[in-house]
Amino acid sequence: MNNPPARITSTKRITSIGILALALGAATSAGIASATTEPDDPASSAAPGDMAPGCAEITAVLDAADAIGSAFFAEDGAAIGDILPTLPALGEAALAAAPPEIADTVAVWVEPLPELAAAAEGVDFTDLDGAIDVFSSLPPTPESDDAEPEVRAWAETNCGWTSSFVDPFADAPEPQPCEILDAAAAVAAAGIDVDVADADGSGDFNLPGYWTKSCSYGNGAVSLSTISYNSIDQATQFFVDNMDDGEFLDVDLGSLPESTLVTVQSGLLSVAVLEATVPFSVGFHAEDVAPEAAVAAAEAVFAGLPTEVPPPPMSSEAP
Repeated sequence: MNNPPARITSTKRITSIGILALALGAATSAGIASATTEPDDPASSAAPGDMAPGCAEITAVLDAADAIGSAFFAEDGAAIGDILPTLPALGEAALAAAPPEIADTVAVWVEPLPELAAAAEGVDFTDLDGAIDVFSSLPPTPESDDAEPEVRAWAETNCGWTSSFVDPFADAPEPQPCEILDAAAAVAAAGIDVDVADADGSGDFNLPGYWTKSCSYGNGAVSLSTISYNSIDQATQFFVDNMDDGEFLDVDLGSLPESTLVTVQSGLLSVAVLEATVPFSVGFHAEDVAPEAAVAAAEAVFAGLPTEVPPPPMSSEAP
């Protein structure tokens, strides 16, 4: 198999955000995404740019926790190893600067950070599985885990802070209808004779963090799919994880973004353009179309996309 883009370094699957909570103890929790706890006094909330005392210090710890979470799912053990030793000092600064209304909660939240950093000493973070084993031996910290959502909610309300962490297992936004893609332009550029008025129908493929809507034409001779995902790394990893009987092709992408993936699998030649105002893929029977022609088809569709990201589609479940 030819190598996929360099951003992917492993095909390991991470199956639960709970692993992160286990590995990192009190620094993060299974609720690392935006909290929903309401502040005690919404009327005192400061607008962004007019932050409350303690915001810089508290959000620094939150940012570090989010960076660890993102590094974990990117399997970047070195980044985790760099961040963990900084947590005790960040926690001390946050506690010292915390205003009275959140100080007790911050104290509970940051209490385990020195033990967490101590456990990181001497750990080889290039072996992420081994590092997880080390941290999983630490005692549970339910009080700190319970305090974190309140700290996050306070920072969102009083500091204008937003989490940088994207839960890779959250549902992806609903993609555009596949009919938005120009099937006629695709077949013309590919140089094949397919009547795109001969629509075979459409279908959804929806997994955590990855969702497609596909249209088929000419009894499956051509397929066009819109794509939605939570992160481009995760979308690329999806292709890697499901390429056991296929390969990535090294083809001149022309005007397409460098992140575009050209694959052949089970007789299907596909070009997936992940960075576009409407991410999409085009697919053909591999025996009918050369890879260069499939890229030309994708270029034709790419050229016809809206110049700006269109508004979210009306949900099919809407009344």
